[in-house]
Amino acid sequence: MKTTTAALILIATLAGTKAIDSRLLVTIPSCVDATTWGASFTSTCADFQPAIDDGNTYAGALFEDCDYSGKNCDTKARVSCSYTDPDGNAVYYTQDVVESLGGSLA
Repeated sequence: MKTTTAALILIATLAGTKAIDSRLLVTIPSCVDATTWGASFTSTCADFQPAIDDGNTYAGALFEDCDYSGKNCDTKARVSCSYTDPDGNAVYYTQDVVESLGGSLA
């Protein structure tokens, strides 16, 4: 029984999916607060014309204020903007959206 359990655990571990962290750490422009910029980021991502022109389908946007240590919440954020191409592959427009809103990679 122990061998069967160990084998099942090994199979489950090897068959697990690999998570991809597509977030980028960005600097929010000083002329806007994080909440407002985050709302702009998510709405701009959802309707990002270059992605649509490429024939891609909106998959999702993520805005998390603060840096990876939970600090600098007024100036930094972790963001992602993803679409799916016609073949089902993930395509990220995160940096393009960030720059279109006056932000920059941190």
